[in-house]
Amino acid sequence: MKIQRLNVNWDKQFPMRAAVQLVRVARRFRSRILLRFGAEVADARSVLSVIILASSLTSGLGSPVDIEASGDDEQEALQAVTEQLDGGTKVG
Repeated sequence: MKIQRLNVNWDKQFPMRAAVQLVRVARRFRSRILLRFGAEVADARSVLSVIILASSLTSGLGSPVDIEASGDDEQEALQAVTEQLDGGTKVG
């Protein structure tokens, strides 16, 4: 399992298009990819799940989100999803 933490600046206006693009990237891989913010967890392959997570992030402030990938292609999956979310800043 690989984990990367990013500070993302999503808010309640997180665009549907961005969620769809993220899901398309995640679906290219066999690995399970989760996004975590506190106790909230989203399946990166589900548009609804990603949008629900985005709605719980702190508006206007960078929110730490962990990207967790596990599976045969976890390193590539983690890198691709991190690049898709490159509006955030790496933490730790």
